[in-house]
Amino acid sequence: MLSGLIDSFGKELENGDVGLFFYAGHGIQSQGTNYLIPVNAKLSREKDLKYNAIDAGKILDELIMA
Repeated sequence: MLSGLIDSFGKELENGDVGLFFYAGHGIQSQGTNYLIPVNAKLSREKDLKYNAIDAGKILDELIMA
């Protein structure tokens, strides 16, 4: 669900537009990847990050590639 919202946000930005992404929460780095941790994330093992957290790089890609 969040991944789809991030995609939609990126699609709304056109060349030259300015977008703001604000996040006030916790993050973690694992194996060189930075993740934002949603409030409802179920994390009991490190590999759960890939499926239950948000890769911060995806957000940056949407902002940069717009």
